[in-house]
Amino acid sequence: MNKSSELIDALRREGFGVTIFETEGIDASRTRLEVLAKRTREKELLKIIEQIAPKAFMVSYEARTFKGGYLTKALKKGKDEPIKNPDRTESNKAR
Repeated sequence: MNKSSELIDALRREGFGVTIFETEGIDASRTRLEVLAKRTREKELLKIIEQIAPKAFMVSYEARTFKGGYLTKALKKGKDEPIKNPDRTESNKAR
């Protein structure tokens, strides 16, 4: 298992929604992950990334407006904890 797959699986196991993009860097293919997290879970997210992929390039910004998707379901339920989705725990199931 490569670092990208390991990170994707770990984030999904902890209830984070992960969108995967296969991209081309200057000299190699790269995997870009987009993870939308509530502020209350930001430290948890950063800790997981640091443990699995400490050299990962990261950009963090505040989402001002969004509609639909995985996180919206959690917000509608009024939960602060992650949504557990056992059908989406392996990175290859998303493809």
